[in-house]
Amino acid sequence: MPIAGLLVIMLSFLTSAAFAQTPVSSVELIAMGRAIYESGRLSSGESLQAFRDNGLAVSGKAAACVNCHQRSGFGIYEGSNLVPPITGPHLFANVRPSGHVPRRAQAVEHHQFQFRIRDPYTQSTLARALRDGVSPAGTHFQYLMPRYALNDTDMAALIGYLRQLSSQPSPGATMERAHFATVIAPGQDATRRSAVVDVLRACFNERHPERPAGQVWQLDVWDLDGAPDTWPAQLSAKYARQPVFAMLSGLGSDEWGPVHQFCESEAIPCLFPNIDVPASVETGTNSFYFSKGVVLEAEVIAHHLTGKDASFLKRVIQLRLAAGAGAVAARSMQQSLTAGSLIVEDRIMQQATMEEFQTATADVTNTDAIVVWLDRADLGKLAHASPPGAGMIVLSGWLGGFEFAPLSDAWKRVVHMVYPIDAPQRRAERMRFNLAPWLTGKSIAPADDILLGNTLTACNLLSEAMLRMRGSFYRDYLVEQIENYPTGMGNAPAPQAFPRFLMSPRQRYSSKGAYLVRFKPPEFQTLELVKDWIVPP
Repeated sequence: MPIAGLLVIMLSFLTSAAFAQTPVSSVELIAMGRAIYESGRLSSGESLQAFRDNGLAVSGKAAACVNCHQRSGFGIYEGSNLVPPITGPHLFANVRPSGHVPRRAQAVEHHQFQFRIRDPYTQSTLARALRDGVSPAGTHFQYLMPRYALNDTDMAALIGYLRQLSSQPSPGATMERAHFATVIAPGQDATRRSAVVDVLRACFNERHPERPAGQVWQLDVWDLDGAPDTWPAQLSAKYARQPVFAMLSGLGSDEWGPVHQFCESEAIPCLFPNIDVPASVETGTNSFYFSKGVVLEAEVIAHHLTGKDASFLKRVIQLRLAAGAGAVAARSMQQSLTAGSLIVEDRIMQQATMEEFQTATADVTNTDAIVVWLDRADLGKLAHASPPGAGMIVLSGWLGGFEFAPLSDAWKRVVHMVYPIDAPQRRAERMRFNLAPWLTGKSIAPADDILLGNTLTACNLLSEAMLRMRGSFYRDYLVEQIENYPTGMGNAPAPQAFPRFLMSPRQRYSSKGAYLVRFKPPEFQTLELVKDWIVPP
C-alpha cells in the first residue's frame, strides 16, 4: 500500500490524546502492528492480553495472531477447524461469492463459510470483531478466536498492519510466469551439476511448460565463483537482473552460509535437498533442508560412541583433511563429545596418502575408535592400506559413497558406516518404482539416485505447494505450504532418499536421523543394519 494510504489509515485511527500529541509515522505504525501480530507485544512493551469464550485467558506470544492465521495471514485448516484468511484484501474487500453454484450430491445441503458471505470489514467493525468477537453480520466467532484487550493506539497499529498484510504479490511470480533459481557453489562436479539442472528442467517442462495458457515456470541457474565472502554480491546482482519467487535444489559442499543468509535477507523461500553442510536454521525461517548432511553424521556418531555398546572406548581419533566438509564434521563431533570422558584427537592429513595414513594410525589400540572423514576419491587412495587395529572404525557414508565406498574386503570386514538415508533395500525399491521410470521417460541417465531423487522431490514438493496457493503468490504463504506439506501432498516426496520425511512449522530439516550399517559377510557386496534409526538429542 502507498505511504499516503497508510497515513490516511493512521490518522483515521489515532484519536487518543497521547497520539494526538506524539505523531507516529506509517513505518512505525506497521512495526507496532507487526509486533502485536507476530509476538503478542503491545506498543507499551507489555504483553498482549486476550480471552476466549470458555474463559481461558492467553497472553503474550500465546495470544499472537500468527499462531493461527500464520505469517502470511492466509490461515490454515486444523482438523475440522478452519482458520480463515485475514489479509488486507480478504478483510476489506467484498468477499460475497459470485452466482456460481458448486456441485452438490443429491439430498446434501450446502452451507457456505460465514467469512465468504459477510460484508467487507470497516475500521469500526474490525475493531469490534477483535475486541468482542462479533462479525459484521452480528454472528459470534467460535471459541478458538480470542477477544483482545486493545486500546485505540494498539488497535490502530494492528489494523494498519492487517491492511497491508499480503496485499501485494511477492516478486518473481505472476499468474502467467514464475521464476525460480538453483544455486551451484564453486568447485562442484560437472556431472552432478548437469544432473541437478537436467532434472529440474525436465520437471518444470512436464508440469509448467511454455504454452499459451497456464503458468509457465522458468529456471535460472546461478553459478557462483570465487571466495564465499564474494557470494552475497553475486547473488544480489543475479537477483537484481531477474527476481525469483523461490530457490530450490542447488549444490554446495563445506560452505553454504552466504546462500542461506541471502534467502533470509530477501525473504525468499529456499528448498535445498543436496547440501553437504547446511547452514544453521536457527538464523531464519525461509530455508528448508532435507538433512544436516555430515553434521548430522557427526552427531549420530557422537551419540553412538557415548552409548553402552562403546563403553570400552577411551579415545576417538578423527582422520580428515585440513579443509572441506570433513573438517566441518570433525569440528561438530568434537563439540558433541566435549562434555564426555572420551579423549578426542584430530589428526589432519595434508593428502590422503598411504604414508600419512600409516603415520596417523601407528599408535592405535583396541580401546580407540577411528572416525574417517574422507570422500570417495580419498578413500580410494587408501584402498590397499591395511585397516588399523582399532576397537571401532566408523566411516562417513555421505562423503564415502555409501554402498559404493571404494574399500577392500579387509576394510569392509571391520568398518561401520553412518547411513543417513533410507535403509538400502527399501530405498532401492522406492527408487525403482518412483524414480527410475520417470528418469527413463525424460532420457536422463540413472546415475546418482540420491542426488536425482532428492532433486525431483524438491521440484515435486514445490509444484504441489504452488498448486495449493491457488494463485495467491506470496512468499510467506509458500513457506507455510511447504511447512504443512504432509496434508494432501499425495506422492510428492516419493523419490526422496530419506525415511520419516516431513516438515513442520518448527522443523527446517526434513530428516533428522541415521542408521548404522556394515557390509554384509561373506560377500561384502551389500549393507545390513547394525543400529536402527538413531536420532541424536
